[in-house]
Amino acid sequence: MATAVVQLVIVGFTGSVALLADTIHNFGDAATAIPLLVAFTLSRRRPAGDRLHLGRGRRGYRRVPGQ
Repeated sequence: MATAVVQLVIVGFTGSVALLADTIHNFGDAATAIPLLVAFTLSRRRPAGDRLHLGRGRRGYRRVPGQ
């Protein structure tokens, strides 16, 4: 991300279209780190355990009337 910011400043001074394209590419590469950060953060959560065997945030089994 820091490289892309520095490149953006240089693009402002030079007006280089090629450097602008590379800067946009670098920002795109840096943006892919966002979903990775979310995925790694979610993967560090504790397992749901026996009480939540269907997973976190699930309601669980629903009782069917008459059975």
